[in-house]
Amino acid sequence: MPYARPYNRVYSFQNFQAGNPSRPLPADQVDAEFNEVKLSLDQTQSNLKKIQRSDGALANGVVTKDSLAPSMSIGFTFRGAWAVDTSYAEGDGVAYGTKFYRARLSMLSAADNRPDLSSAAWDPLVNLQDLVEVLQAADLLKPGNPLGDLLRSKFGPEDLALGSQLGDALNAKFDSGDLGPGNPLGDALADKLSAVAATPAITTAGAAGASTGRVVNIPYLLGLRNKTINPRRYATWAGAMDDMGDGFTLDIPAGIFEADNDSLRLALTNKTWAIRGEGQGVSQLRFQSGNGIEASQDSYFRRMSIQGLSLYTSAKRAGSAILIVRPQTAASHELGVTIRDVEMMGLDRNAHAWTTGIEVIHGWNTIIENCLFNGLDGPGIGNGTVAGNGVVLRGASTPTTISKLQVYLAENGIYAPPGSNNEGLIVSECQLVGVNQGVFLDDGANAPLVEMRGGHCAAYKFGLKNVNRNSTKVSGVTFYKRPESTSDWVGVQCESSPHSDIIGCGFFGFKGTAPGGKATGITVVNSIGTLAANNTFVECDVAHAPVNGPYFARNNRSRDVTTWNANPNAEGNVEAPLVY
Repeated sequence: MPYARPYNRVYSFQNFQAGNPSRPLPADQVDAEFNEVKLSLDQTQSNLKKIQRSDGALANGVVTKDSLAPSMSIGFTFRGAWAVDTSYAEGDGVAYGTKFYRARLSMLSAADNRPDLSSAAWDPLVNLQDLVEVLQAADLLKPGNPLGDLLRSKFGPEDLALGSQLGDALNAKFDSGDLGPGNPLGDALADKLSAVAATPAITTAGAAGASTGRVVNIPYLLGLRNKTINPRRYATWAGAMDDMGDGFTLDIPAGIFEADNDSLRLALTNKTWAIRGEGQGVSQLRFQSGNGIEASQDSYFRRMSIQGLSLYTSAKRAGSAILIVRPQTAASHELGVTIRDVEMMGLDRNAHAWTTGIEVIHGWNTIIENCLFNGLDGPGIGNGTVAGNGVVLRGASTPTTISKLQVYLAENGIYAPPGSNNEGLIVSECQLVGVNQGVFLDDGANAPLVEMRGGHCAAYKFGLKNVNRNSTKVSGVTFYKRPESTSDWVGVQCESSPHSDIIGCGFFGFKGTAPGGKATGITVVNSIGTLAANNTFVECDVAHAPVNGPYFARNNRSRDVTTWNANPNAEGNVEAPLVY
């Protein structure tokens, strides 16, 4: 992060005023000086946002190991037992007697700087004798337990054999009656320890360093929910996926993680689990090609959650950032998928993009909230060349709720292809900008009850295009034609979608401003009983274009609209436009 540009005054207004007492200050010089001040302040504010959260605390990920003074470090590089005539670097750790020590400086070991003798050279960290006393007092381990034998077999005799302090303590604390063969916890411990011993050291992109093996956590061993897996502990994503059990959470910490294959293919067979990051831009998963997170599940009686991530691709036309495939069913009471606070875009916005942000197949009761999709920027936007879709709903993806979705530069902000059943779809407070079609619900086989409420849609061709889906409700949405569009634009088009309501919306067609194409607020085709009420039409060529009514218009207002009603034979138009 570069330093903010300092403000240096260039022009002396005092000198000017002294020589020109009756003249006003030169406006161009005043503007220039204020612009310099604004630039410096803006850069300062921008830098502050990178290190401070809105609640006043430091931003996540700002303080790193390199930021800390050496005295703040509590870890060490273990070098084994202390030995004389050995070179040790600052931060190296050794064992001597019953204690662990960390080197305070670089040195060549000698008798006079032995850890127990030289506090100037070594800091004591842990006394194993204290641990032994705790274990002995707890009386948890007794001789004869198979797990104690397994522990001794996995470590060298100098570490855990009978006769060593730690080995004697462990041997004394295992009780064969508590953790012997046949006991579920004992068996689980034995199995897990075998896996731990076989796991090699690994490094993961973005990790602070290497890990020496998997972490055995007690909730996992006890079969409890809310268990977590940290991908830094694994050499590959596949390794982390293999360990995901029912009720697990894959925790993605702050950092950048490169996927080791085309996608994180997750087999969610009869499992409930989650993928959870620390926030957009904080926990980053980067993919080269193919899909990003790809999940399939053969049962609806399990839930899945994805949240708090940035999914980036380095391909010009990658697949879907998130692809969810679930079984087809005729019931709407099944559990769904929740996708929240996920960002999906290319590493280079001028060269890379996902083809689709979120694609859901048979996603009953899916919830998509506060997600961002940014498509491929480039020439020709608005002439049918925009690629990609923010959200695609296929099959029986109903009832789906999409709220506070942001889509920039896409063919469709939200798309339901022909034949998809999206009964009960709710689209709420979404921002769809630079799209050809904001919401395109193609032939829905008369699937009812689609609701779009609130939000903003700036499209090149259609704000909402609804085909064969009855009882559509649109309220409080602002529809804009993109000013640079060369295409015909329609704010809301209902085709074979009877009994729809379009209420309290704004339609801004930029007639005379856009370089080409006609702007129509509402088009209704073969959609009897449709009502348009309390809407506002501004700079449109046509406000309403009904075909094959009856169509009802109530209490609508217009300004600079060429044609109020393109079909004078439509029924139910009871009020002329109110010009303001």
